[in-house]
Amino acid sequence: MPGSGASYEHDFRVGGGDLSRSIFTQPDGRTEHLENRATYFHLEPPHRLVFAYESVVAELPRWASLVTVTLERAETADADAPPATDLTWTEQVTFITPTGDGSHDLPHLRGAVQMRLTGMGLALVG
Repeated sequence: MPGSGASYEHDFRVGGGDLSRSIFTQPDGRTEHLENRATYFHLEPPHRLVFAYESVVAELPRWASLVTVTLERAETADADAPPATDLTWTEQVTFITPTGDGSHDLPHLRGAVQMRLTGMGLALVG
């Protein structure tokens, strides 16, 4: 989560979920309370994960999404290369409370997905 004072709760099982919160300070000094709530619907280790999440900013739900992540062994041309994995992220989003005219919401969502994938990579390495 961007901002400061982030807190995380995680229950990685079907029916479980995530709750993360932080406070983000804008350049003009205003603060926004950020919250992300997720629920896991399907876990098929090590191939597929299905979950839904909602992003809340300043107590307003901004968007909700249904996400499917699939992992498959990657085909490599080099027989000596270490095994690799292809990750496919499929997301269906509904924007609930647009920010202004809404033109910044999709780029913001894409940035959030990139942050999640970066975090996933760090968790797998560490």
